[in-house]
Amino acid sequence: MGSGIISRHRKAIGIYLLWLLINLSILFIFSEYPLNNHNRDKFWPFTTYHVADIDRYDITEFAFYMILPAIIYFAICLLKPKKNREAD
Repeated sequence: MGSGIISRHRKAIGIYLLWLLINLSILFIFSEYPLNNHNRDKFWPFTTYHVADIDRYDITEFAFYMILPAIIYFAICLLKPKKNREAD
């Protein structure tokens, strides 16, 4: 493969797609109202509700758990020294 962005980050993309699949499954299988953000006051981990209350998982949590890992990964990539970035 070439030295394109996809080939350099193949493992991270695979893990992220698996994370996406897990979260989409939780969103559409377990959630009572997946696209309604009426549960904003029950946003885990900032709630007193038990972690097992998966039926409260909605679009706001889905967006949070999809965006945060991407931001963290790209921040780590940007903070790596230049010679290490080229080796990845």
